[in-house]
Amino acid sequence: MRYWRLVLEQKSKDRFFSIDADRAHVGNCGIKNIKESGRGEVWIYLGDHSVRGQGIGRLAMAGLKQKARSMQLSELILHVRTDNAAANRLYRQEGFVVAEIGPAGSFGFGVDAEVCLMRTSL
Repeated sequence: MRYWRLVLEQKSKDRFFSIDADRAHVGNCGIKNIKESGRGEVWIYLGDHSVRGQGIGRLAMAGLKQKARSMQLSELILHVRTDNAAANRLYRQEGFVVAEIGPAGSFGFGVDAEVCLMRTSL
């Protein structure tokens, strides 16, 4: 991961982070598609289902927001499947609002699902 972080961060402004709980790797998160306008796209992935519901996503989002502010970003966006109730609940609690809903393909994703574009100001 360290190697890819160095390679990717040298070629872009994107930032990637490992999510660890109890000294074990449980997911990843980051800020990508950073624009000169001050907007960045956040993402969180928790691969281990057994750690969900423990506040790890909320802590990851707090860290991402803190990093985004230090990078002087003013707006964050994200994409989430409409059927991902837990993630949608987390993002709404973190101040994100739905800006657009549509088929995943309209957002450039190659899956058959409905997706929300959400945003929040920092």
